[in-house]
Amino acid sequence: MLEWIQSSGIAHVVQSSLWGYVIVLSSHAIGMAVLVGLTLVIYLRLLGMAPDVPLPPLRSLMHIALIGLAINLISGSMLFAADAYYFVGSWPFRIKFGLLMLSAVFLGITYRRLVDKNAESAGLSDVSIGKVVPALGIAVWFGVIVSGRLIAYL
Repeated sequence: MLEWIQSSGIAHVVQSSLWGYVIVLSSHAIGMAVLVGLTLVIYLRLLGMAPDVPLPPLRSLMHIALIGLAINLISGSMLFAADAYYFVGSWPFRIKFGLLMLSAVFLGITYRRLVDKNAESAGLSDVSIGKVVPALGIAVWFGVIVSGRLIAYL
């Protein structure tokens, strides 16, 4: 399967085209900046910073963060395809991928809390989540970023 992925047309564009690689890698960085940047703003608000900012208007930020997530899923898959064998054997990649799965859980909880009109009845009110999800979410994002950078060096 890895051979099929690494020999796909998408992988070929990333592997053999200087501009293809640059565009995909730049898209990944921009998607990460949007996703993590906006998620951190929301998490910091949930932790009590800027208490005068009401939570409902942050819904639009969450929607934009999800666009960043989509960009990262596409560009990250393309980067993976270009060198699948290397990534599968890379410990920093494995750590990053595991942390990404964990961050998706935290993102889902936060999204539901901000967007779902029935969040309180589902047990997702400010009081029930407290500060655990946003605090862990911030820590996990830092882990994703650090492990992602280490992929190139280890």
